[in-house]
Amino acid sequence: MIGVGTDIVEISRIGQGVETGGDVFLDKTFTAAEQEAAGRHALPVSFYAKCFAAKEAVFKTLDTDWDSGIELHEIEILERDSGQPYVVLHGHAKRIADAAGATSIALSVSYDGEYAIAFAVAT
Repeated sequence: MIGVGTDIVEISRIGQGVETGGDVFLDKTFTAAEQEAAGRHALPVSFYAKCFAAKEAVFKTLDTDWDSGIELHEIEILERDSGQPYVVLHGHAKRIADAAGATSIALSVSYDGEYAIAFAVAT
């Protein structure tokens, strides 16, 4: 095991980011594929909140800090047809994971009411 991470986020906080930051917030935080997936969901803000919590949880598995240069959009959270989330790393996030020897990141996400939560394990 390389690391574990968890995060919880208020869905309304992400909704405020979307509302006030618009495309700038979305493009800085979420990939085009994540934004497309959110558009297919009945509750796009809840989907964004799950992705945001998952990005933070994955970041924590890499045992680094924000000064490392990882950008949130380099950690991509997508769903299989079954709804199971999975992680795709890009850029600096991928280089850090590769250097740490991480070959897989297991991910679980959920939301209920006002909160979204994620748990990740890098192996």
